[in-house]
Amino acid sequence: MISDIALKELRDTADRLKNLGMLESSIGELKASEPIKIESINRHAAKQMADRGITEEQAQTYIDDSTVMFEQAGGSKRLYLSKDGNTAILVDGKRLLTAYPAEQFSNGMKTMVEAVLKFGKDRS
Repeated sequence: MISDIALKELRDTADRLKNLGMLESSIGELKASEPIKIESINRHAAKQMADRGITEEQAQTYIDDSTVMFEQAGGSKRLYLSKDGNTAILVDGKRLLTAYPAEQFSNGMKTMVEAVLKFGKDRS
């Protein structure tokens, strides 16, 4: 579990990265992670995962190991952040939308994950 103080520091970091254009302003609101189990995979996501060499188990591990997530689209989507990769999931139906490994992080996402490791406790 992440402390309120650490979560505030991480939100401030996310806001700075958004202001610098290093994270998309539409990435959502940073919150403490609330892991859920993947129940299905979007067909496009399955192709992306195959292209990226990611299994469903790895995508689930990104969720399970996350300390924080970006809540998106009014809470209907979540982007889970972990040091090894990120997974986006549609909350209703628990459908995986995309997953990508840390090697594909943008500079902004790398900075965000480094901040999570500094201020928060990565569960892995």
